[in-house]
Amino acid sequence: MSGEKQKRLSRQEILDLSDAEIREVDIPEWGTTINLRTLTALEATSFAESYKRGDKDGAIRMLVISAVDEDGKLMFTEADIPSLQKKSMKVILRLQNAAMELNGLRDRKVVEEAAKNG
Repeated sequence: MSGEKQKRLSRQEILDLSDAEIREVDIPEWGTTINLRTLTALEATSFAESYKRGDKDGAIRMLVISAVDEDGKLMFTEADIPSLQKKSMKVILRLQNAAMELNGLRDRKVVEEAAKNG
């Protein structure tokens, strides 16, 4: 530890900063990589609530809300869910698992707690 005191950010600086993390996931079946981003607190809570309700498209929904293009914009919309349902479940689950890990949602108890606190 250098002894240097870390700068304390103001409320506005915290609200204005981007704390999104992006992780690239290799998808050899599609011949590409997909960028996944961290979710906002609101998105994570909403996902956790749908997960707890037993949403049958949870894996695909996680992909829709976390996959981003090179500019950080969402790649998919809710309208893409029927098309994504026709893709390999192996690939969809790999992407869901990567997104869940990136967002600290790997443990079922964490997901349930997020839904409860939403």
